[in-house]
Amino acid sequence: MLADPGARGPVDEQIGRALAGEVVLFDSLHRRKDGSVMPVEVYGRAIDCAGRLTLLLLGRDISRRVRAEQAHLEFQAKVLEAQRRESLGILAGGIAHEFGNLMTTILAHLELARLPESSPARGRWSQVVAAANAAADLCHKLQVYSGRARLVMASIDLSALVDELLRLMRAALPEHVTVEQDLPPNMPGIDADAEQMRLMVVSLITNAVEAIGDRPGTIAVRARLGRFTRADFEDASTQWQIPDGDYVCLEISDSGSGMGEETRRRMLEPFFTTKVTGRGLGLPAVHGIVRAHRGAFVVTSEIGRGTTVRVFFPIVSSPSATPLRREEGSGARLPATGISDIRSSWWTTSRWCARWPPSPSKARDSLSSPRATGGKRCT
Repeated sequence: MLADPGARGPVDEQIGRALAGEVVLFDSLHRRKDGSVMPVEVYGRAIDCAGRLTLLLLGRDISRRVRAEQAHLEFQAKVLEAQRRESLGILAGGIAHEFGNLMTTILAHLELARLPESSPARGRWSQVVAAANAAADLCHKLQVYSGRARLVMASIDLSALVDELLRLMRAALPEHVTVEQDLPPNMPGIDADAEQMRLMVVSLITNAVEAIGDRPGTIAVRARLGRFTRADFEDASTQWQIPDGDYVCLEISDSGSGMGEETRRRMLEPFFTTKVTGRGLGLPAVHGIVRAHRGAFVVTSEIGRGTTVRVFFPIVSSPSATPLRREEGSGARLPATGISDIRSSWWTTSRWCARWPPSPSKARDSLSSPRATGGKRCT
């Protein structure tokens, strides 16, 4: 029995071909006696039965095949999405690196051109410096998003770090937002960059506060230790397989408005934002941090029911070890343009410091004198 009345036309066409002498093979949906629907593969042909033309139809349940094909299509879609985001990360990281070098030069020259407080142009100079610092911060966030930021790794207690950070942030949180925390003490350490962990937590808390808006709401912050498997790492954006093992899980949930499917699909795109004043680098930067630490990033959200973000970090196999190292690849050499810009800034600084003294014989004493350099000591 056909489960989809709309499929009657194609099925009648296949039956007509079978009655005309062809052997047909097609897929359809059939309804079982209990009312459930199953996909079937139908084989049909006309046979001679005791002198009468008879239509023979054989149906085979192909539910497993359909599920396997659907899973394969979903996997391919996830891989393509991961590759697209990886390409965006490489592009963003490269651009951020180049612009970071340019901003280093600009900020160095601005510092050399510092105006006295009495200057009428001091306010404009301060605005230029503030804009340059904002641009440098944006470059840093792009590098974090791409996973190319330099990391200083050490064994840290994530629960204690989050607890300390929440104590510092409480005064700045709106009064209508309640923070509930469950952060067990003395949790096993994770191999991570403490500064990046702070940036991650601040970004997630800020997103939760903005999701709540002006309405009274709650932010729940929890940390737990457990053994997690691939079933727990529902992260479509990772291209590597997160192994089963012992992880520290940090969970931050809010009672905000939640996200729809379209927003969830694009939430990790750089510069995508649903906020009027947002830059769209909050969650992408968090994901970059998690990716750089070989962790997992899981977001569950539903409109009207809030959002929950879970990040997983593998625990340190030897708790006593506190290695300090650089992330692999972070020590790459600067491109030629970056080197020339930094050299130019260094050369300008050297010339600025060398304006004094008029006599080379007094260079050492004059360069170390704050008075000779207008209050700046050159070393």
